[in-house]
Formats: sequence, C-alpha cells, structure tokens
Amino acid sequence: MLSEISNAPNYVRGMSMLRDLSSATLSQSITKEKIQAGTRENATIVSNVLGDRRNIAWVVSNARDFKLIHQLCVFTRLNHNNVERQPFRKIGNALEWLGIPKDYEIKYPD
Repeated sequence: MLSEISNAPNYVRGMSMLRDLSSATLSQSITKEKIQAGTRENATIVSNVLGDRRNIAWVVSNARDFKLIHQLCVFTRLNHNNVERQPFRKIGNALEWLGIPKDYEIKYPD
C-alpha cells in the first residue's frame, strides 16, 4: 500500500492525509498491545517513504476504533518524526483540522 500511495500521480511527498475508516470496523484482533509493538518501526518506515511534517486525520465509526486510533496517535507522538495524527468521529471535523474546505470534493482513484 505504501508504494501505491507514493507512486500515485497526484501524491506530493509530505502531504497530509485523510484516512476514512468510517464505513469499516477495525478487526477484533487489533489490540493496544499490537499497536504499541509495531508502532515505532512502522512509523519510521512510513515517514521515510511519505515524508514527515504532515498531518494524518483518521475518521472512525465507533468508540472502540476511536480508542485504538487514539492510542496509535499517542504512541507515535513519541517517535519524534513530526507527523501529527488525530482521530475523529466526523469527517467535517477531520477536514477542518487538515485545513480542507468542507465543500472540497475528494476524488478517489478508481
């Protein structure tokens, strides 16, 4: 997935991202411990490919997913890679945090 993102024609290294998981639910196998165990290494790999000094907004549909993504955000703050992550329950709040106008049309790839 990382190479797919970084090779997309409209991708700009260091751009902020919106991760919309609102129509999905995280697997029950994903736990705080699993997130914590893989966070430092994965965050470093992702930052090396996608760049740092960017924001990532996660939009989730339920309290459990919000809690897990919030824990991911807290764990990655300790990595000092200048990527700010924040979970949201409403896409409008995520767009505002990213500085994207609410009427902006996101064009998803086919």
